[in-house]
Amino acid sequence: MSSLSMWALLSLAGVGYAQQPGTMKTEGNPTISVKECGQNGCSSKDHKLVLDANWRWIHTEDAQNCYTGNKWDNSLCADGAACAAKCQVEAVDSTDYENTYGITAIPGGVKLSFVT
Repeated sequence: MSSLSMWALLSLAGVGYAQQPGTMKTEGNPTISVKECGQNGCSSKDHKLVLDANWRWIHTEDAQNCYTGNKWDNSLCADGAACAAKCQVEAVDSTDYENTYGITAIPGGVKLSFVT
């Protein structure tokens, strides 16, 4: 590929930002067994359930909230690049999946007990 072609390709790519992964907890997402069926029948495959980022703690390295209530802290998150550089999305450990969010693994799936 010529350098001109590479430049054209790269110029089409947008700039993306993402928060850093948190380091205070280890992800403890429950396993869910999903049946996958085809022409030759069905088989079960285990997958990990993942809690949406909307439910996760977003904080700085020294545990200051980046998002409080329904607003970003402008002193930390003046724009996407600043927020991505300063904030971390924390993992949800197995204890929090069960005790905070009411998500428990059961035979054949998960039980959801969290009420909003």
